[in-house]
Amino acid sequence: MKIFFSPQRSDKKVSYKFDEQNEIVTATVDGNEDAIDLSDFPEGARFEGVSEDSIWNSLLSKVERKNGEIYLTVMNYIGAGASELERFPSWKDAKDVNNDG
Repeated sequence: MKIFFSPQRSDKKVSYKFDEQNEIVTATVDGNEDAIDLSDFPEGARFEGVSEDSIWNSLLSKVERKNGEIYLTVMNYIGAGASELERFPSWKDAKDVNNDG
């Protein structure tokens, strides 16, 4: 699973947990937690969104499966003093990502 943390200036706190083996991603925003299961996401499909009451509506912008691997673009809330790496991210492998984004 490859992750891209798309930066957005906010004082909210977001963290992610990646279960790469089962392709489940759990997000926590300001204490509210929700998980999304991507294991059934097919090769070449387009992401159609999630239910209206899910925190994923504001966090998940793109999901693709390429050559069997999930590529996921998620929102990363950053503060005013964010580092250059937070402001200008690159793709990361889920196994290398610290669970707090």
